[in-house]
Amino acid sequence: MARPAEGGLAGSKPRSEFHTSAATLALLAGAPVLVAWWALLSPGLVLSHEMTWDLLYNLSGAWHLQHGHGAHVDFHEPVGELNFMLTLLGFGLVGPTPFAFLVGITIVAAVAFASASLAAMRRLAVLPATLFVIFVTLLVLMPANVGDEPNAYSFAMSYNRYGWSLLSILALILFLPPRDRVAGDGIDVANGGLLLVALFYLKITYFAGGFAFVGLAMLISPHIRARLPAWLAVGGLIVANAVAPWSYPYLSDILQAATAGAVRNSLGFHLNNFLANAEGYAPYAAGLVVAIWMWARGLAPLHQPLAIASILAIGAFVLSQNHQSHGLPVGLVIAFLLYDQIRARFGATVPALPVLMVFPLFTIGT
Repeated sequence: MARPAEGGLAGSKPRSEFHTSAATLALLAGAPVLVAWWALLSPGLVLSHEMTWDLLYNLSGAWHLQHGHGAHVDFHEPVGELNFMLTLLGFGLVGPTPFAFLVGITIVAAVAFASASLAAMRRLAVLPATLFVIFVTLLVLMPANVGDEPNAYSFAMSYNRYGWSLLSILALILFLPPRDRVAGDGIDVANGGLLLVALFYLKITYFAGGFAFVGLAMLISPHIRARLPAWLAVGGLIVANAVAPWSYPYLSDILQAATAGAVRNSLGFHLNNFLANAEGYAPYAAGLVVAIWMWARGLAPLHQPLAIASILAIGAFVLSQNHQSHGLPVGLVIAFLLYDQIRARFGATVPALPVLMVFPLFTIGT
């Protein structure tokens, strides 16, 4: 059977039929996000059950900035300055209290909501677009570490939740083509560039994962290759900023942490974590198998299984350098890629489509 062209599918419905308006998406996704935001801010205390020292270190970093100290110069930490600047903004709004940290969470949640909405409304039908926006926003608002039990309340390592959220948005932009490949492409380039900058100043491993996504997308994603000069220009500016003299103190802290043993390079350690939680990764592997089968049957372009394999490989690398034993939030992007491909090829009445949305729905429920 002849395989479809890389840029589309023979006999598939026009992608313009899958219209998601900004107002509809804002209403459907905004309501549950506002409820979650209220649930986070309405109590009269900030509760932390685990790794409270990390929350205190964040507050300490913002306190340093408020008194004119420089991150990576007067105090040292291999995570980016953005983590402390967000809390510093909170200091300006609510004073030097733990609630300032929640202000930072609110800011990141608003940015993730807007960024995800701009990406999803150009690519997905209303149901998956809504679920995607809710998923990445609640990932920011969730007061627990990825991979921990839902009641293990902790604001520690918030940069991991922020990083997974922004990395998921970037993956959707890079590996799922928009309905219209001309109008709005500049928005995607700007959106992706800002996500990369934010990831750089959050945590270097997420930036490395995001930059690897961009490099692979330039090779395998037709809609990215169609705007290659723009993506190369943005990538060049971001690399120039990363290696500029003003970034040397940050890079020095990262290098010192790496030489002190922060890099987790034990194969046995990673295999043990994977095998202990293999059932959690089985749906992602199944998604890759389905994508390969669809390509072999001529039902999907080659870049589909390649994109899914890239998401899994790079996501696994980022996870391997985190202080979490399991959990791969960016893997849920696979469900949205398959949803869009199946709907485009067979229409909206395929029974498998609602099943694919069960995975992000369960994660949102958690």
